[in-house]
Amino acid sequence: MALDITAGQVREYGVEITDAAAELMIGDAIALAEAAAPGVTELTGQKLRAAEAIIRGAVVRWAESGGNGGVTQEQGTDVLGPFTHTTSQSYSTRKSMYFPSEERALQKLVAADEHRVFAVDLAPTLTHRPCGTCVPGTCLNREGVCW
Repeated sequence: MALDITAGQVREYGVEITDAAAELMIGDAIALAEAAAPGVTELTGQKLRAAEAIIRGAVVRWAESGGNGGVTQEQGTDVLGPFTHTTSQSYSTRKSMYFPSEERALQKLVAADEHRVFAVDLAPTLTHRPCGTCVPGTCLNREGVCW
């Protein structure tokens, strides 16, 4: 099962966006998620839904910021009698698709999915039959030791 994030899901958060723009943003977000946490597109079950939530949140945040990722400027002037107050804000709306905490969460989801059950055999393998007359480790037969 692959990541399934749609434009309709993004619009459910109150974001006004076209299908084409949303699909591009979703594709970019999934590609960047795969770069940040290789294997994220192969998750299943609950881990898949958690990854979708993180990616969807990043897409919604990007779309709410205008989708351009550029610089936004706001200016305002208030006049009250002889006094004038001017405000100016300039900030970048997007430096990276994901916050560092989101990248770590995606990486943890992938890492948790890679844990598998395994077994290690701690019993030694005999290379030859013991002679039966010695204490293990003390017999000096043709190979040098019995065990």
